Amino acid sequence: MITTQQNKWNELETFFKNNSKYYKQIDNDDIVFSICPPGGASGFIHNLFLNNLKGAKVSTDDILLKRSLNHDLEGENIFFEEKLIWFNSYYHDDNQTTMSFDSFKLLKELYIPTSEEMETLDENLFNCLSDLRKKVNNTSYFVSHALPVIPFFYYKNIDKIKILLIDITEQQLIDYTKLLSVTKAQEERLIDYDMLSTFYEIQLIQEEYRDEAIKLVLNTFEEIKTITNNNETINGLLAELLIQAVDVSNNRDERNYYLKEYFKTKLTEYINTITLNEDSIDFPDEDVFTGKWYSGMMDHLSTDQLIRVDYRKLIMEQDHDLIVKLFFLFKGTETINHYKDMIKEYHALNFELVNLIKNDLSSASMAMQTIATVPNKLDMNNIFCRAPFMHLYVGYAGRCRLCCVSKPNEKTKTLSA
Repeated sequence: MITTQQNKWNELETFFKNNSKYYKQIDNDDIVFSICPPGGASGFIHNLFLNNLKGAKVSTDDILLKRSLNHDLEGENIFFEEKLIWFNSYYHDDNQTTMSFDSFKLLKELYIPTSEEMETLDENLFNCLSDLRKKVNNTSYFVSHALPVIPFFYYKNIDKIKILLIDITEQQLIDYTKLLSVTKAQEERLIDYDMLSTFYEIQLIQEEYRDEAIKLVLNTFEEIKTITNNNETINGLLAELLIQAVDVSNNRDERNYYLKEYFKTKLTEYINTITLNEDSIDFPDEDVFTGKWYSGMMDHLSTDQLIRVDYRKLIMEQDHDLIVKLFFLFKGTETINHYKDMIKEYHALNFELVNLIKNDLSSASMAMQTIATVPNKLDMNNIFCRAPFMHLYVGYAGRCRLCCVSKPNEKTKTLSA
């Protein structure tokens, strides 16, 4: 750990000791935090070692597999709902306390809250961390993309906590796993009003503009599905890219104008980065003070407590020593060769799936370009659309499906020149 990270730990320790009602108050038993980037196979690993996963029951031509491959090769998700604690603000079920968006933001950014903020955060974090109803073999398993820095200030028995960190150090591999992550998600989980309102990108928009932005994304996604013939294989990915393309500014015209252009750019970038080249990645320097999975904020822990596993070596190469580490961590009951064979099969299916996705994305990208030259101002009836690249022009007098006004806005005229 670098000196500045140690200073951050000291700052957080002092703050929670003086401001949390629950500092070191949770008398915990055995806990495993599994941390990985999006699509980093933590769900699959838990299912393999804790749920006795035996093999794939469907082929990659089955849409159910394409949606759930990253979690469960058998396509059943009951295990994940009843046994694993999903440590984020997006997951909701009756078997665990829901984490608030602000709590998750604190876990990721490790900022110092105000006294007023802390009162609410403290209650939510304590309730989440002390809710240990879900267990396997008398152990609580948390799954998250954020390091458990903050939980260390609530749990009393730190020696009973282990951290599995599935690490990735290559940019293309991060893009590859992210693609797998959003592909396995059902589209309704990504494009649903209530679910969409919880997304980080949406929460960054001021509350008074949030409802409009959500409806804009929902309507635009319906357009995209029309253009791509509702391709279920890539709907989840397209939805994720669309959410990433949301402009968080409070200028309505700019947000409307740029959404589809940003989306098309992100789609092109994704297509160009779906490779497995071993190019290294440089993370932002300021992220070393955060709880993000790659920050290194917990690198000072012993190798017995912080179990670091390289994704490429584990998933793509089925490294024997790494599989043995996981065998002991999860108290495996099958042979090492069984786990090795299952991981090899999982990777082969992932790789085949990515090739299918890449072809479908290329077709989608070409289809998206066909509407890039729709004119902004229409001659007929002086109809003007605020979002020329976002809407399909249909109906009377070429009016777009969502919004047309009779006179152009000066700001929009400038943007669309």
